[in-house]
Amino acid sequence: KSLIPTSSLPSASIADVPKALWNAPIACLIMEPPAAAAQQSKGNDDDDDDDAEDGVEELESSSSSSPPSPLSRVAYANVAALETFGLQPTEYELLFRTTPSAGTSGTESFLPIDLPNVIKGKSKFESGYKKKVLRKTKTADVAATPESDDNSSSIIIPVEEDITIIDASRWVLEKSSILEGKFVTTNQGVAYAWESWAVGEDKICAPGGDVQQRTEK
Repeated sequence: KSLIPTSSLPSASIADVPKALWNAPIACLIMEPPAAAAQQSKGNDDDDDDDAEDGVEELESSSSSSPPSPLSRVAYANVAALETFGLQPTEYELLFRTTPSAGTSGTESFLPIDLPNVIKGKSKFESGYKKKVLRKTKTADVAATPESDDNSSSIIIPVEEDITIIDASRWVLEKSSILEGKFVTTNQGVAYAWESWAVGEDKICAPGGDVQQRTEK
């Protein structure tokens, strides 16, 4: 499946597709598959991904700022996805660091977004997906850096309001190839696409700085 509808992409040649996707007016984000994420976070248990059923709202009541499982890592995000999390295009590395890095010396910052990297059940596509992906934090929390020999730490970037993606689509990304004469399909992760998101209880946002006051809650 295409990451975003073709109609959402500006007119472009094949060579321009990566740039068109990067600047597309719809948020696109890919979470690495569990196996790929596990290679970067060995020794950590895989937490429950708390998936929502198709079209069913998934909003947790907890205000905890604890980061998601280290096995959930961002593989790609375009400008609109970065905007969702309050980041500039030049700050993409903060989104890719969703958990403290193992063996990191010194202090680094990371943004603890919460998006599952698997879709449970037989379906490989879901629409109408709604999830609180970033929780409000009052101060910059300090998380211990795993597997570190010194006093290294990671700073959870302060978040002023909860952020919830609305009416999103998500699907399993797969790559097909011939390996030793056999047709093999490899999991490449889960892709997400959304056109709007809620900030706190009162604002609905869209790519390009569009902000409207919510009329219904």
